[in-house]
Amino acid sequence: MEHIKEIIGAVDDKEPQLFCTWMGEGDEWNWEELCNDLTELLTQMKNGDSRWKARVENFGWRNLKGEKSFTAESGEELLKEILPDTDCRFRVYLDADSDVISIQNFHHDSPTGNEWYYIEREACDE
Repeated sequence: MEHIKEIIGAVDDKEPQLFCTWMGEGDEWNWEELCNDLTELLTQMKNGDSRWKARVENFGWRNLKGEKSFTAESGEELLKEILPDTDCRFRVYLDADSDVISIQNFHHDSPTGNEWYYIEREACDE
């Protein structure tokens, strides 16, 4: 989508910019559009393959930390790899300067949205 390029090019204040929001209304059209937008963003960020690494802070009610490496070709695959298997509402932010996608997630074990995911390309082994 053209607006993705506009968002990436418009980061002047060094703050991550809101990329998209999902509030779980169940609207299939909006879900597909969100996943398509994320897929295009991933395509722009890819480093030759589809390997990503994610770090989570304040996961669930125990506020756990963790890291994960995974492969994702699409936005939907990325979300399925990192978000818990429950009804989630989330905001996706993009820091174009550092190529980091941040996701603030809300769900029954994190109703205030203190669960954060940070996703970036995984370095290629040469």
